[in-house]
Amino acid sequence: MTLRKAEKDMENNIEALKVIDEFIENWKKDAIEYYTSELDKLLEEGKREYDYFKQKYGSNIGCIGIYSPKDQDRYYGYQSYKRSHYDRLVLEFLQWGVETAKEKIIDFCKREAVSKKRKFIARVNHYVGNIIKPISLKVGFKGDIDGIIQGEKGFCKINTIYAGGYNDGKIVNVNHGQCLHLRVLIKVIEK
Repeated sequence: MTLRKAEKDMENNIEALKVIDEFIENWKKDAIEYYTSELDKLLEEGKREYDYFKQKYGSNIGCIGIYSPKDQDRYYGYQSYKRSHYDRLVLEFLQWGVETAKEKIIDFCKREAVSKKRKFIARVNHYVGNIIKPISLKVGFKGDIDGIIQGEKGFCKINTIYAGGYNDGKIVNVNHGQCLHLRVLIKVIEK
């Protein structure tokens, strides 16, 4: 079954869709907040670096060849720091300018939310067939989704856990390892 077919089959199950949509919407809101705060931190740090070099080199700010060896080390060190401490997407989007970066963050998260919803529905359908109804599906206070779903072929238990990352309750930079994310586990309930 294709992802689009799985989503189409779900349209009649309003109750399950409400819970799944709430879960995905919470994820999208958190992701936009995370990427936007990363962008803001990067801009703040970048401004400090820019001000330092502007004060020291004036209109020659972009002429790295005239920087003292110590300042060249600072410049290249900061470039390396950015790549290792900030999410790749934020750095990529910022190349388009600040306002465009913010728009791209929102667009990316919207597209990703649609994809996550389709994959979630398709995964449940893979285990228990088309979803008939959610028995106890709910979104928890941490933004997780848990409960039992009845499908055409049986029941499955949905459980969300935090996975990856180094810091509890916070997304960490993907360059330092797998970022913290919610992993949806689906287990078929045997009769």
